[in-house]
Amino acid sequence: MPKAPRDGDEAKPEHPVATLSIQRLIQRALFHVQSAGKDEIQPLDLFVALYQAKDSHALHLLLAQGVERLDVLNYISHGTRKDVAESRGHR
Repeated sequence: MPKAPRDGDEAKPEHPVATLSIQRLIQRALFHVQSAGKDEIQPLDLFVALYQAKDSHALHLLLAQGVERLDVLNYISHGTRKDVAESRGHR
C-alpha cells in the first residue's frame, strides 16, 4: 500500500508494473492472435486469453455468471449472443 510522504520527502511518481500474471495474459493473447493469422493484439484477444488463466478471480466471476469461452468466441466471430441463441432453440 502506498505510504504518505513524510515531511521533507519528495513524492516520487509511481509507474505501472507489468506483473507476471499480466505478462502471461499478453503471451496467451499473442499465441491466439498468431494462430488466427492476425497482426496485432486487440482488447478482445486479451479477454479471450483470460479464459486460460485458471486462477483468475475475474474468470471465476465470468464462469459463475455462465459466460463460457465459447460464448465469447461466438460473439466476437459471429455477433451471436448466448441468450438470443438459446431463446431461438439453438446452442
